[in-house]
Amino acid sequence: MTSPDTIQPGDAEKPVRGDGSPNLRLDLLLLSVILLAICSMSWIVLNLIHSVIRNDLREVLSAVASSTSSEFQRQAAEKIRQVESLAGSTSVREAVSRSLEPDPARSQPEKDTAELENLLAGMLGTGRFAGFCVVAADGSILARSGALSAAESAFRQLLPAYRKTNQPGAGRFVLLDGNEGESLFIAAAPLTDNQDQYLGWLVFFNRPAAELSTIIAVNPLGPDGAVFFFDRGGRLLAAGLYDQAAGENPHPGWAASGNPAATAAGSGPYAAAGASGRTGEQISLDLDGYTGIRGTEVVGAWTWLPSPGVGVAVELDLAAAYQSYRWIRLLVLTAFGLSVLLFVVLLARLAGSRQDALARAEQAVVANERLQQEIELRGKLEKIIQENDEYIRSVVSSIMDGVITTDSSGRIETLNPRAEKMFGYRDFELAGEKLSVLAASPYSRQLTQRLGRYARDGKASFIGKAIEIKGRRKSGKTFPVELSVAEMKLAGTGKLVAIARDITKHKRLEKKLREQSSLDGLTRIANRRTFDSTLAHEWKRASRHGLPLGLIMLDIDFFKNYNDSLGHQAGDQCLRQVAAVLDKLVRRPGDLAARYGGEEFVALLPETSPRGTSYLAEKIREQVEALGMVHPASQVSAVVTVSLGEVNFVPQRSQDSSVLVSAADQALYEAKHNGRNRVIRARE
Repeated sequence: MTSPDTIQPGDAEKPVRGDGSPNLRLDLLLLSVILLAICSMSWIVLNLIHSVIRNDLREVLSAVASSTSSEFQRQAAEKIRQVESLAGSTSVREAVSRSLEPDPARSQPEKDTAELENLLAGMLGTGRFAGFCVVAADGSILARSGALSAAESAFRQLLPAYRKTNQPGAGRFVLLDGNEGESLFIAAAPLTDNQDQYLGWLVFFNRPAAELSTIIAVNPLGPDGAVFFFDRGGRLLAAGLYDQAAGENPHPGWAASGNPAATAAGSGPYAAAGASGRTGEQISLDLDGYTGIRGTEVVGAWTWLPSPGVGVAVELDLAAAYQSYRWIRLLVLTAFGLSVLLFVVLLARLAGSRQDALARAEQAVVANERLQQEIELRGKLEKIIQENDEYIRSVVSSIMDGVITTDSSGRIETLNPRAEKMFGYRDFELAGEKLSVLAASPYSRQLTQRLGRYARDGKASFIGKAIEIKGRRKSGKTFPVELSVAEMKLAGTGKLVAIARDITKHKRLEKKLREQSSLDGLTRIANRRTFDSTLAHEWKRASRHGLPLGLIMLDIDFFKNYNDSLGHQAGDQCLRQVAAVLDKLVRRPGDLAARYGGEEFVALLPETSPRGTSYLAEKIREQVEALGMVHPASQVSAVVTVSLGEVNFVPQRSQDSSVLVSAADQALYEAKHNGRNRVIRARE
């Protein structure tokens, strides 16, 4: 019998197997599984980050476009109110009537015209308009200021259509088309004499750059963004580029009104938006990239405002918008590439080592050395895998959002530094704890139920979706969090990756924008839109449950006379004080005080008895009168008073909420007709 370590004759002629061994195939399988796991985790992380960044871009661009449109519409409404107020003043009415008086005995028509021009020139002195003209009903110009003859001619072409709406309160704010000349904004109001006979139109002009300067000066996006306005043909009207200091002009040619060659807007998506005339209720977005007004690739949002015929667009440089994603992707792909390279190198070395070992398989000493080499090589491989895992961890740690990994049952395994800072825990403090420990009630219970269902039957409706919850810090404080959870398989084992984002700042901005859109700008109580939506909701609730619903509508007595005698600043102060009385008295949860329009206010009173509605209406009347605001032009009192109409009944499902408003309005009319400064209840 021979020793296993003894070399026998003829062994040198035995063929050496070169097709590999079971150990080689096992190592190859193990490396393939590890490489597949790294690839899967990289793909999941990249997709989650890309989705989060796109959602952020959508929310930011939509919010800036919406707030810019709202501010523009608010300023337009204010300009109409100013021009209507001036057109309705007694001095302007009398001056226009004298200019039109056909009395041949009058020998001072030039003096009348000069008097009218001097009277209206005060509006130009405030810097709000660039010029004006008074257009008679026959299209002739009675008075003018500013070299704007092309604009006057364009407005006279609109005069036949405007005669159909020439009653007081029919003011217009539109953009005159700049296809053949300079584009201009006009604020126009009909003129009538003291008997409300139609005389013509009072028209103020302004250039887009001056009209829009205060809006485009805002800087919410930083040096890589732009906000601008365009007309129906996609031509640029005015632009605010956020790499400019306040007050500086844009780059040469960018502010040239009506110049399609100066910008890409004339051939971009904005020209299509203006031509289609889509309403401002819809904001269009392009997050994939297109050529912006600066000739670079951008992402953007735009909307069209049919009245006054202006579009609003917001752009953000494409490279800046996705810069963080590109850096993260580069890091992840670099790590993956290094892993592949190491895999190939190690595989080649392993194959070579095994071929060499098989060639000397007959020698026991050489076989032992080869075995030792394999052990050392396996240790090196494990060390490289460990180093690669640490590299991936460092990439995850650099992400600005919190990244939390758990097992398939939702028990926390790791937290990146951002997650530790966000929740106040160290990584080892939460090891083995449920993910729901980071959520406040009731979200903690909901998260526990969802994770339990996933661990039980693999069903998880929340996987791959972003949900908003209340997070809970170690100190016990709660804060809003956007949580996205993804699942992955690592060597056959299920894992969950949760990305948490602190959205406190976003919620504050969202609340601020919501308040700006729901409050009246002058009185700081609810506006008409808020009242309409609240009334619709309370009407349905009251009709469904058979509850009473009360409404008070009030109007300041002889408010126009108050404005004419004391001026509009005093009138604005009067409106604010009346609104303050309403805000003080209408304080019950669910009640709403709102400015309905002009000098009219409303108070909506859910679940209030008829007696309670009448009591509150009388209380409002008394406290407004008790303010003691002097009213030199009132015909019923020496101080400011209000007339009120109130109604209260249980809505029926077959009725519409307009029944309640109409009844209160009719009662208000009777209160004014019966002598004012009184409360009238609507007839049943």
